[in-house]
Amino acid sequence: MLLDHPFPDDGRVYNEARSLIQSGREVHLCVPEFKHRNAYETMDHIIIHRFSVPQILFKWIQATSARFPIYHYFWIYQIVKINIRFSYIHVHDLPLSKTGLMISRKWKVPWILDLHENYPALLKDSGNIRGIIKKYFFNIACWKKYEKWAVSRADRIIAVVEESKNRLKKYRAPNKIYIISNTQPLSMFHPSEKEKKNSSFRVLYVGGIGPHRGLEVVVHAMPEILQTLPQAEFNIVGAGRGEENIKRLITQLHLKQSVKLIGWKPLHELSHYIQNADICIVPHLATEHTNSTVPHKLFQYMAMAKPVLVSDCLPLKRIVSETHSGLVFRTGDVGDFTEKILQLNDVTRRHRMGLNGYQAVMKKYHWEHEAKNLTSLYHALDEEYLNV
Repeated sequence: MLLDHPFPDDGRVYNEARSLIQSGREVHLCVPEFKHRNAYETMDHIIIHRFSVPQILFKWIQATSARFPIYHYFWIYQIVKINIRFSYIHVHDLPLSKTGLMISRKWKVPWILDLHENYPALLKDSGNIRGIIKKYFFNIACWKKYEKWAVSRADRIIAVVEESKNRLKKYRAPNKIYIISNTQPLSMFHPSEKEKKNSSFRVLYVGGIGPHRGLEVVVHAMPEILQTLPQAEFNIVGAGRGEENIKRLITQLHLKQSVKLIGWKPLHELSHYIQNADICIVPHLATEHTNSTVPHKLFQYMAMAKPVLVSDCLPLKRIVSETHSGLVFRTGDVGDFTEKILQLNDVTRRHRMGLNGYQAVMKKYHWEHEAKNLTSLYHALDEEYLNV
């Protein structure tokens, strides 16, 4: 496996690696390291190979990956140093695609392209492409062309939701594309019997803070929500480039007592915040990116039997409507968000929706279900390439 950021900071990659190991495979993971972790380490039977590199230098080289081969030769040098002949190359996300193809051709082995995101659309949503140099290297049309090139050449593609697979089918046969979603292991999040410590009406968001996350909609809705629910409180557990803008809005709207920026918290602490929430939200703006992915947090909320309120991004709307685990509001619509929050002031309704979400996770939306799809992908490759 090739991953373009430090490990073990990526839960999806950890889950995939562990599932492959449990199915009887040996998994090596090659990653960059920006601090001082061991160059070689075995973690839960995942064999990790780290190479130290200054983070700024790495990011700049990575930015060239869609246009120039320097990034890919840099990676090939690191992989060849491992001095092991692998059976498969599993590439995590679009920037490393050409590396995967080059190694695949060098060793004559299949390669899997695991698309965590709609990468070109994510670049557009990030808004961080100002300036001549950034516009050149983060040119959206260039990255879309690179994605088309990569998807048409990979032996197998992994997408995170049906909407993503539908988008990619124009580049690759549907039977080559597998859906492995961002669900969580059943053991990681589960409902608690503890009662909330106070009588506040707590709305929770967990995740990154950025332009496409829709948090401004929630903050703008708070003054009207407080008129009906004076005990309402909005907690944001996360961090990101949009944090300063949220802070300005909080000050302008005099919401310092009602909107709390808690900061980033490690995965093992999230259950505490989810447990103490009344409603958990995913207010993402509907974009090309958010219409073709689904965040981990949705399944974390559902696994803890919390009712959810989500925007009408296609995967969010589909899953929440199908499972009856919450309500859907029109993306970017402050008034509709407010109305849906007030509808969820009904304790009985919240409990019913939370239970629906929990049951959906137990039946379908959990990692053990996704692991079967991953092992099926590799069994198909075994039959096609190894005659197993």
